Amino acid sequence: MLIELRRRYPSARIGLLADSPAHLHALIEGIGEPELLPSFDLWLDVDIGMHRTGSPAYLWRDTALPPCQWLPLVGLHGYDGHQPWSAT
Repeated sequence: MLIELRRRYPSARIGLLADSPAHLHALIEGIGEPELLPSFDLWLDVDIGMHRTGSPAYLWRDTALPPCQWLPLVGLHGYDGHQPWSAT
């Protein structure tokens, strides 16, 4: 379905979120024939303390990201939905 979406809307920016280095490798291996597609944006999901999504920052820091022309890294994602905030 993702491939069909990418082909139907080639000028749309579509991002993929990798939850862990193993997930990133699965994304790269599982797409199939990326040379036939426009690139996808890659976001790395970083666990910022909630332990609900992503991998710890040190794991991403210590992992050599595989080179992948059709999946350029564009940013980081962190879920902070239940972190307490202070007005000061």
